[in-house]
Amino acid sequence: MAGFRRGHRHEASSISSLFAGLTRSPAPSAPAYTEVPARLSSNSKEDELPSPPQTPSKTGARSKKKEPWQFTALIICVCISGVIYLCVQAISGFASVESSTQPIQEPVEDGVEEEVVLGKYDTSHWLRGGPTLSFRDNLLPGVKYITSWPCAGWTNDVMALVHMIYLAQLTERVPILPAFAPSHLSQSAGHIPFGDVFDLRRLSEEIHMPILEWRDVKQPNSTVVEDIGCWSAWIGGGQSNGRPRDSYLPAALGLDISYTPTPYSMKVFGEGDSHLLYGRLMQLGFPSGRREALQQNSPIPAPQSGAVLEPDAHLMCFDYLYYTSLDRNFEWSYDWSPQWRLVGKHMRWAPALQAVSEEYLRKHFGSDEEVPKFISVHARRGDFHQYCPDGSSNCLPSIEQFQQRVEEVRHEIFRKDGLYVEHVLVMSDETDPAWWQEVRDNGWGWIDHERERTAEKYGAWYVPLLDAVFQSAGAGFIGTESSTMSLVAALRVQDWHGGPITYLTWRGP
Repeated sequence: MAGFRRGHRHEASSISSLFAGLTRSPAPSAPAYTEVPARLSSNSKEDELPSPPQTPSKTGARSKKKEPWQFTALIICVCISGVIYLCVQAISGFASVESSTQPIQEPVEDGVEEEVVLGKYDTSHWLRGGPTLSFRDNLLPGVKYITSWPCAGWTNDVMALVHMIYLAQLTERVPILPAFAPSHLSQSAGHIPFGDVFDLRRLSEEIHMPILEWRDVKQPNSTVVEDIGCWSAWIGGGQSNGRPRDSYLPAALGLDISYTPTPYSMKVFGEGDSHLLYGRLMQLGFPSGRREALQQNSPIPAPQSGAVLEPDAHLMCFDYLYYTSLDRNFEWSYDWSPQWRLVGKHMRWAPALQAVSEEYLRKHFGSDEEVPKFISVHARRGDFHQYCPDGSSNCLPSIEQFQQRVEEVRHEIFRKDGLYVEHVLVMSDETDPAWWQEVRDNGWGWIDHERERTAEKYGAWYVPLLDAVFQSAGAGFIGTESSTMSLVAALRVQDWHGGPITYLTWRGP
């Protein structure tokens, strides 16, 4: 009120002087005074009130007969004060109603809100239109793109594409994801699109960037073969004798590629390790870095046409990005891994795949509604025995170690959540019936894909994919040391569900 009173000093003085001459005359009771609410204080004259009238002094009670003009002035002042008071109350009430009223929202039709959320990340904004016979006909001139075609086992391919998306973030390019090639399955399994495995729409929203698939860009049945220049991180990492990484994908996409090795200076450790640095690879996406790299290495002729092409600047492409790091090799094992934190953990399962997995789990546990809590286990054994010193399976984790790890995880879940998790679901490539009998004897279970006819119903890809979803759904997880499939499953359980994780180790507990 101090500021209010200072701002009205002149008006208060004039009105006070008007009432000063009335102090000797009897007057009606003084009108009540209501202070102006703070939220209505402003510089507008419409929101102002004069200072309150002073109560007449009792010393003038026996005064002379009041003059008519004085009585008239008093009535006028009282009326003015009353009118102003009522105006202020009306304004105050209006402001209160206005501040408490919520804006009316128009009803949103189904699908409209989803389109608004997608907004600028929708694929239609980043291509000329639907898939074309030639990929170049569909790329926008003002947009930079990046792609790769890994082929080294499904989990490793997932990790390699995570690396590619992370590199897309660093270079501000739009990633174009290929389908997964059946490098660990029969060729009859065919290729499965990335978006049939992972929820691309959710991924795009969560990492705030558009993501395309090759099926968005080029027609899958196109017979057009196109030349393109790409970078070979495989040669640059020293993995081969001057040959790029083999993959089924370029031929499937109708691409004849002329590769240029990445410079040796991009390696993390030099000889003896294949990892390349993101900070160096990132430079290839910009004119100065590309120019400097081309001064060190020359393109290799494309296998079909023999064309010698420098790496494409519009669509930057690499043969294989599994061995890429920010600071050191195999960074997924560290809790600070940017590849996992910024990309990988946002790759949730595609809704259709998730629905099938839940159907399987409900059937396995005999539940018609919610899937009960369980501990998931990935025991990789089938090909690991070849790394034992004597070539046998003696160095693989024993069933006793298995029992110990289950109790450790079970205890940690109980300590953290107060829940006793009874069910244990095992996924393994072990083929020895005696080992599986030990699993059964311990009260643990597994889902038999042959008995469920998974490949017949959904295709060969769904066997490893469903196992990966089962692993990620555990309230806790037990993996196998040195397995990338176990590593990624452990990260999912840890970050998606807050579950405890541990590993089966070789050569005893």
